[in-house]
Amino acid sequence: MNERGLKVYALIVTVLVSLLAAAAILTLAAKARDPRGHSSPESLVRAYLRALEAKDPEGIEALASKDSSPDAEAKQHVRMWGGVDSGSVRATYSDTAVDKFKSVYLSTDGQPYLNVRLDLTQRRKGHWFLALGSSDRPRVDRGPALRESPTP
Repeated sequence: MNERGLKVYALIVTVLVSLLAAAAILTLAAKARDPRGHSSPESLVRAYLRALEAKDPEGIEALASKDSSPDAEAKQHVRMWGGVDSGSVRATYSDTAVDKFKSVYLSTDGQPYLNVRLDLTQRRKGHWFLALGSSDRPRVDRGPALRESPTP
């Protein structure tokens, strides 16, 4: 191969490596914008309670599924129950015939008084998200709660 051929080859390799690097960066950026969810409903509820205890509406929004608009509802949760001691919360989880939907009922006896039902949805290979705010997906009535846990 002559010198000019080597330069063209080096240029092609440089362009290909740059394109691969750009694709990798874009993929990582897309994953950063798209939360992966939690591996279990219990893990999701613990994250919700940490954000609620910290009065962090953005933290609650980050737990919602990407097809919802959770901002107003997340702010309402913080306004009503922000600062609750997560260690004093009782969680009652529903088990339903629809495996991808669950509800959890959270309650406390102390102040701020907490009594809320959270709807959970399972998406993308077993990852759980909060169903907050408006969504294109219908909500399913999951019936009464069937099991209780003293803490989430």
